[in-house]
Amino acid sequence: MTQSQATRIIIDTHRHIFGPKLRQKFVENIGFDDSKPLPQANAGEMFFYRESVDVDYSMEIQRQSGVTLCVNSYGGEIETFAQNIIKASTIDTLKFLHDESFELRDRFPQDIACMASAHALEENTRDVIDPLISNKEACCISISTSYGAGPDQIFLDSPKAEWLWEYAQDKDVLVHIHPPLVAIGAASMQQYRLNEAVGRAI
Repeated sequence: MTQSQATRIIIDTHRHIFGPKLRQKFVENIGFDDSKPLPQANAGEMFFYRESVDVDYSMEIQRQSGVTLCVNSYGGEIETFAQNIIKASTIDTLKFLHDESFELRDRFPQDIACMASAHALEENTRDVIDPLISNKEACCISISTSYGAGPDQIFLDSPKAEWLWEYAQDKDVLVHIHPPLVAIGAASMQQYRLNEAVGRAI
């Protein structure tokens, strides 16, 4: 009798993959140079790696590493995307990011799943994520650990975020919480080039 071999499933539960539309926004607005080799870093110490901005290469490396599926996420960077990269309202930024993410998913259906990105302090973003969650297009909700900076920084215990927790509980859906692109103390850390090394992990 032939014994069937078990299939091992490895899921990368959190990745940032930037498709061609986002890559073009990087070129237009934050100093990414499409003609130069990777990796690159802009003046604000945002690093660009081939694994993030070259989708075909990213999927090739993912398969070679044995990862069965990755879950794409943008929720921790909504404010940075809206203000500096896409330069649009929160709602239009979310729609742009979801279009990008789901186009990648449709191109690589066996390799990519998607989160629904929301702004935890803006209740009107529920209308953007609800079709994705209700129709099971997205596997969870992605948000940032905080919004704003300095004395204006607001965290997830704010009453403004109550709608999100109520919605997640009602839908019985996981909430993925990610630190913002600009970390606490980023200005001080930048002097010593520590943002990429330790800042984004906090």
